[in-house]
Amino acid sequence: MSSARRLAPLVLGAIASATAWADDTCPVALGSESLETRLTEAEQAWTASEAAVVPLAASLSADLSCLDHVISTGHAARLHRLRGLAALEQEATELALFSFAMARAVDPELDLSDLGEVSDRDVVQLGFYDAVPPSEIRRADFTPPEGLETRFDGAAAVGQPLNAPTILVYLDEDGQFLSAHLLEAGEQPPEPPAAPGEAEPDPATQLTAVSPSLSPTRAGPSGRGLTVAGLATGALAAGLYTYTYFGRAVPYRSGEVPGDREQFRRTTNSLVLVSAGTGLAGAGLFIGGQLSGTW
Repeated sequence: MSSARRLAPLVLGAIASATAWADDTCPVALGSESLETRLTEAEQAWTASEAAVVPLAASLSADLSCLDHVISTGHAARLHRLRGLAALEQEATELALFSFAMARAVDPELDLSDLGEVSDRDVVQLGFYDAVPPSEIRRADFTPPEGLETRFDGAAAVGQPLNAPTILVYLDEDGQFLSAHLLEAGEQPPEPPAAPGEAEPDPATQLTAVSPSLSPTRAGPSGRGLTVAGLATGALAAGLYTYTYFGRAVPYRSGEVPGDREQFRRTTNSLVLVSAGTGLAGAGLFIGGQLSGTW
């Protein structure tokens, strides 16, 4: 394994952590069309370069709490498959296997054929995608709070998965969407949000007093998270570019290319574009972090 691939889990883990550290408010809701677009972009990125999927999957996972609708079973299955591909690239094998199993449990027809010619990838060659049958996913009955309904991965009347990731959605008694949550294996469901019109806690009863901050305005919790995410994404872009230059461009120019030279050239060009796009995203995150909130 190249040094670039060994570094990837550390850098990309920092991106995911920084994204989760950012303020959990959602400036833009994640609608069905936006989710479809981002899933498609991430899938295409994986087809071009396996490493490119990791930051996209982490970002989409973090933004799942911004859903404004009950996720469809089709989208849920594709998201689990995407997270499995990212986990496999980060050598998180157990997460990958059970993400793939959950994808197939939600949509038994979903495989890898829609991702293009990927027969040479490890996920196919080593049989990772089909390694764990959906029947190995353990479930438990889940009783939602009174007056609420739940969906797991877009489906009703199924129990909560215990040993695999899942997407939990809360609905009110009229079936209206309330919130969405990505739960990892073994994670307890969070408390549902207050339904519209439900009384909020009286601030006078709260024990923690909040006083105005006297510190200068700069970058708050979300700004801090965006800044760290920007730095981590920039580091990833540098790593991808370094790998592409020394691991692919130099051998190409010297004629030391294994296999199909034209396919090697196309993949190298795709990696250059991915590293450039990742670098621009990192710059945007860093600048946004510096301009928002307070430290």
